[in-house]
Amino acid sequence: MELNSVKKIVIDSLMSVLDENGIKNISVDDNTEIFGSKSIIDSLQLISLIVKIEEDVYDQVGKEIIVVDEAAVIIGNSPFQTVKSLTEFVDKKISE
Repeated sequence: MELNSVKKIVIDSLMSVLDENGIKNISVDDNTEIFGSKSIIDSLQLISLIVKIEEDVYDQVGKEIIVVDEAAVIIGNSPFQTVKSLTEFVDKKISE
């Protein structure tokens, strides 16, 4: 799967979570902080985002991935910081 396709899954999933929580008029790009001091979602919304990404990857690629695992917790720079870092992490999971 191409990185742009993975990015679309991440952004579409994020926009869906934002919409479900009544968060409107948010511009999302590679540098959008997903989780951290300037995040646009809270911890429960992050869980919803992760589940949505896992479901969308399965629907579009036919592969089950687990986004939150030991690697995600151990990595020094959290893969959940920005759209770009999460996209790269999900892409890696799809390729495994």
